[in-house]
Amino acid sequence: MRKVLIIGQVVFVILLSGCDILYSPALGYTSPDWINKPYSIRMDDIWRDEGIEAMGMNYYYLPKAVKGNSYSERFNPQSKYYQAWFGIYIIEMINDMDIEKIITVNPQYVLNIAIADQNAWLRSMGYPETAATGVITDTQNITHRWKMTGWMKTNADTGENNSTSEMPRFFHPPNIVWKESITSYGPINLDLVFYIYQNSKERKIIIIYYNGVEYVDNNGVTHITLPQIREEMENMVSGVKI
Repeated sequence: MRKVLIIGQVVFVILLSGCDILYSPALGYTSPDWINKPYSIRMDDIWRDEGIEAMGMNYYYLPKAVKGNSYSERFNPQSKYYQAWFGIYIIEMINDMDIEKIITVNPQYVLNIAIADQNAWLRSMGYPETAATGVITDTQNITHRWKMTGWMKTNADTGENNSTSEMPRFFHPPNIVWKESITSYGPINLDLVFYIYQNSKERKIIIIYYNGVEYVDNNGVTHITLPQIREEMENMVSGVKI
């Protein structure tokens, strides 16, 4: 059985089978530079390992490869999409979680969801010394949703051990792409944007997220990418649907 849920400008199709509920989001609008179908991963163990009470899925999108390349522009330090993500967490509500209380009493909860994801991702890309930290700098209660912004101090996922990971070729930039520009797994700050929705009836919390990056290259030049990609990311947020 299929049921359509509309939250603000965001549309989800809920596939019902007995008591099982599956949210399967996709993008109604995709920037031409981004893939239009997500990768997905079950997040329960990743969140549990960092002491977070959450169960659910992560659906994430990457910038496309430019013509002639096999790897996503996410891994190219010369690209405005370097280290950029766009994705959607679908979290099963545990113990009657109330998103308003989470946001107003413990806004760090949403950030911790992303930090755990980042730490696990870096390990999968060959960098085991993961200890990301961050801060939520602004919270807004918008119609039908919350918006949160902040930053995360972490490391880039581009480095010497990329080729040893079990990720697809799309995730493996050749060393020549980055080695002259940046340090292997060098320090970065991610500029974060979250949109948070709660559907109490279906017992789900929906978090749409995207980010840009701030980093200093080997020539001492500071790069700040979020202003360059914010508009297209906001358009993608507005187009999330099945």
